[in-house]
Amino acid sequence: MLSAAELSLALSTYLPEPVLLRLQEAGALAAERGLSLYLIGGSVRDMLLPERSFDWDIDLVSEQTGIVALAETLAQRWAGELHPYPQYGTATLRLKPLELDFATARTEHYTHPGANPEVSFSTLHADLVRRDFSINALALNLHPERWCELTDPFDGVKHLQQRVLQTWREDKFSEDPVRGWRAARLSVSLNFAIAAETAVWLKQTMASGCFDGFLNRRICSELWKCLEKPLPDVYLTRLDALGVLRCLSPSLHWTAELAGCFERLRRLQVQFDEVSIADAYLLVLLAHLTEPWNSSLLKALHLPRALQNSWFALARQLGYTEPPASASEAFQRFSGVSATTLWVLWALQTDTEAPLAAAISHYWQQTRFIQPPLSGKMLLELVPRGPWLRDLLWQVHAARIDGQIETHHQAQILAHQLAKQWLLANGCVPQGEDN
Repeated sequence: MLSAAELSLALSTYLPEPVLLRLQEAGALAAERGLSLYLIGGSVRDMLLPERSFDWDIDLVSEQTGIVALAETLAQRWAGELHPYPQYGTATLRLKPLELDFATARTEHYTHPGANPEVSFSTLHADLVRRDFSINALALNLHPERWCELTDPFDGVKHLQQRVLQTWREDKFSEDPVRGWRAARLSVSLNFAIAAETAVWLKQTMASGCFDGFLNRRICSELWKCLEKPLPDVYLTRLDALGVLRCLSPSLHWTAELAGCFERLRRLQVQFDEVSIADAYLLVLLAHLTEPWNSSLLKALHLPRALQNSWFALARQLGYTEPPASASEAFQRFSGVSATTLWVLWALQTDTEAPLAAAISHYWQQTRFIQPPLSGKMLLELVPRGPWLRDLLWQVHAARIDGQIETHHQAQILAHQLAKQWLLANGCVPQGEDN
């Protein structure tokens, strides 16, 4: 067990000095009010990992009620932005960029697998018991007379030193499948092994099928955290190995095909630098899911309208059985389609020389920039106003896209020819000709 002096040194090394002073002041004020205030969870974990940078989100817990009133006083002293939730015994104090989350110690009870927990106020020990892994079940006392005394009921410090992720109860994952996602994410980001018994418990829970297609807000948040990583492939590989991808679909696996799509997205990214690659990764995953799993995920994610439309457009594009037969047909098919959709459609092509991939490349790099060579005003001198005007304009535009004409003069000649054909077909006499 590390001594309070050693932990105090570690804390002062980890925290910026202004933040350390804030915590000392908060601990002293809590003590004056008969409260014991604890620094808890990820902040304690990260301060004991020398490679971890400081996280401006800090969790503080007290066993006694009164922590919301404490946060209110500190908000007044520090001129912070307070969001109190007295009915839950919590409050968030924002002192940009610092964010302090105050909470009353609590216990949780799950009535069935995956249920929202029933929460009640309790002791510090009970609050640590409800946490996911031993390395997150750490609490550091901020009371001036017990400064930096550590509460570590499940050997979290030992597991930090061993660089192993471990839980202490078999039902941890059946209570809350989000813990499986966190196991994968933390093991990769911290470069920790997952304890053998912990991995077995997680795999058994997922293999039971009880969380197949189980989607909620927190799981969707974990999925986004994964996709926003510089290399999500590593996280998805770990999620698949642990069986956690079954929450999206029991048939979803991290395959060489998916890995290839992700790699092609990254290679093509330079051409789509204004588009979120996390959005593109998500659409690739959706494209590899079958119904009803992709619809369920789409519904659970509550995506912005633009990204939903990109997915619907991608689904339509994937419905075509043949690639565009010409550059102008590709222009018609792809015009108006979002950059995200085209990027993903391009990356889904395993053969970059295949006709569809070549058509997307040609459209994105060249033909989408080709403007109509003539205006409607010019054609109105040749044919009467009507819906056919758009068709004639498009035929001239298509000829330019397909390289059949190049100059403005050639466009005018073609327009006269097309107008004459239209007039004759509709029983009209072209200008300058006798009946």
